[in-house]
Amino acid sequence: MKKLLLSVCACLCMATAAFAQNAAKNVSGTYTGDLYISMGAPVDTAEAEPIPDQSIQITPSQTDSISTIDFSLPNFALGDMVLGDINLPGIGVVDADSVYGFAPNDPQSMTFNPENMPQINALVCINDTASSIKNSEAVININVIWVMSEDSQMPIYVTFVGKKTVDAGINQVATMEDKATGIYTLTGVRVKTTDVKNLPKGIYIVNGKKQIVK
Repeated sequence: MKKLLLSVCACLCMATAAFAQNAAKNVSGTYTGDLYISMGAPVDTAEAEPIPDQSIQITPSQTDSISTIDFSLPNFALGDMVLGDINLPGIGVVDADSVYGFAPNDPQSMTFNPENMPQINALVCINDTASSIKNSEAVININVIWVMSEDSQMPIYVTFVGKKTVDAGINQVATMEDKATGIYTLTGVRVKTTDVKNLPKGIYIVNGKKQIVK
């Protein structure tokens, strides 16, 4: 009886793992659409002016947890001020009848270095209660807290609305890993620094190998 119960538990664990893996793979890919940004107040997509032709990248995490994805919003900018890439590794995926959502996730600390501007420190996370992917259509809300000082913070609300245009760029990343030298973002943009210690937290291709900077 004990052996039977152990076998059943093992099968259930394997089925759960496979289900989670499929969820992460199903949402993976490149999505293209509109980006909305609002300072200090939540985005109203009916009233806000969108920034068109923006893209995000979702890939399965290369970690022990197969139910997580790595999220990337390249070249995030406030007006003409380009801050850099938003990279959020290890975000949990939740499947509810083929409507995919994201698990609660703690804000991750990021440092942006805009050109000719002081360094910007921020806390960034995906708003799990207001983000979903259904039928390859994504509505993803990203909360960015600009930490100006210990007593001063500015909330920045970011909303992406778009559709999947390319399946998970695993082959593209693999090709980059085989050939690239130097340091690149997951979207293929080469960064200026040659020292990993100078990079903001995120996921990079460093001399042909994927590396998470924590």
